[in-house]
Amino acid sequence: MKPSSSLLISMIKEHLVSPYISEQAKNNLQKYKPSTQQDYSIISKLLNPYWNYVSSLIPNYVAPNTITLVGFIAVVVSYVMTVTAVHQNWNLKKSGEISNEQEGTGLPSYIYLINVLTLFWYQTMDAIDGKQARKTGTSSPLGELFDHGCDSINSLMQTVLALAPLQLLTANEEPWISFVTLVCVTWMFFISIWQQFFTSVLSFQNFSGPTEGQFVVMFVNVMAFIFGPRLFNENLFSIILKDVFRVSIDVTSSPTLFAVSHSQWLKLKYLVIMGIVISTVPSIFGIIHSTIKTLNESKDVEKADNEVRKDIKTPVWKSLFSYGFFSILFIAWMLFSTIYSSKKSLLHSHLLLILYIYGMYHAYIVTRFILARVCDLGIPLFMNILFMLVFAFGNSLLAGFNGKETLVDESVVLIALAVIITLAYLHMACNIIMSLTEHLGIYCFSVEKRMSNHHNVTNSPNNSDSCGSK
Repeated sequence: MKPSSSLLISMIKEHLVSPYISEQAKNNLQKYKPSTQQDYSIISKLLNPYWNYVSSLIPNYVAPNTITLVGFIAVVVSYVMTVTAVHQNWNLKKSGEISNEQEGTGLPSYIYLINVLTLFWYQTMDAIDGKQARKTGTSSPLGELFDHGCDSINSLMQTVLALAPLQLLTANEEPWISFVTLVCVTWMFFISIWQQFFTSVLSFQNFSGPTEGQFVVMFVNVMAFIFGPRLFNENLFSIILKDVFRVSIDVTSSPTLFAVSHSQWLKLKYLVIMGIVISTVPSIFGIIHSTIKTLNESKDVEKADNEVRKDIKTPVWKSLFSYGFFSILFIAWMLFSTIYSSKKSLLHSHLLLILYIYGMYHAYIVTRFILARVCDLGIPLFMNILFMLVFAFGNSLLAGFNGKETLVDESVVLIALAVIITLAYLHMACNIIMSLTEHLGIYCFSVEKRMSNHHNVTNSPNNSDSCGSK
């Protein structure tokens, strides 16, 4: 067999066995350095003694990734319960078994309580996994990938857990509000990971960090549990006038005050959403600006070993292409469906499914970014998983322009997208875990080392977990 043929077969075999981590990527793990975390959150600083105490209770034989997984599973259970309850309400409303008034009573109150408890549990586990890694000397590139990979999926679940008590997942509400909220939250998470890729610093500011976001979600669920979700349909100005100042305003006495006190956009649920958008959008542009400024001011274009830095391998704007393309294409698809669809728009008819698909695409691309940073690789300009999204948009686009039915029923396309992106993420996660554990000589959910370990990059003095400062 010719050498060229052998090389080709070897490359194909390598791609089939490990399409995400090449031999070069494995070799680059020797250069791995955990990122620095700058958390300026006041809440995080206040909670740190509590996290230290909980961390001290965890036995040394418990692996950090096990802690992460236990916290993550709790939120998955909460998410599934919430989505199931919302879907049941949709079906009951559709069949006429409940009215708009009954739908306004929201979900069973125990679900809101479970959401609070599971999210607080996840927050605690997510905060102490890095401390456990340092305590047991088991920090590794896999730990960073596993931790932030779970966080990327949690961006979706956490948003849904916030929208449910605000009653923004019901069949009556404008679904664009829910969709835009998820877009803002996921972009905020992505841009933080994007900044980390170039600067090796994961920076969180006050009011835009994950801890604050989790407390917002817990707060709205607590309020829904105590007072019922109807509270968020109340007008803030009306509450202040009636309950604080005991003032009754009618349209004849003051038309302006009456209009303000009955304004839809002063409802508590919309104010919460506006707070989320206002806190995230400026932060997104601020992070982009500060990252580019940092890179431009850097004089060390090359590393000491003369290797080109990652910001030269993958130019800044080019690195945004995959995620930007996915997000813009998805938004355009939803806009087109809303404007040109002869039926109900996809967001109106399949809101929960669309939120899931968008959130999982986000998680997939973000995890590829984290993998690129850990393995010192460039970022793919275009990821294969995006082809299915292009087809889905084209399917709707052609039907809209031709005034005919879609080539493939859109419900089928959405289900196929959900299945494909879920399987793609699971395949990627399993492949990365198996490749890294074998190469590093470690186990994912055990502090024990494998018998043969020739590529150990754990237990390095500098190798504190990327989340270790929590």
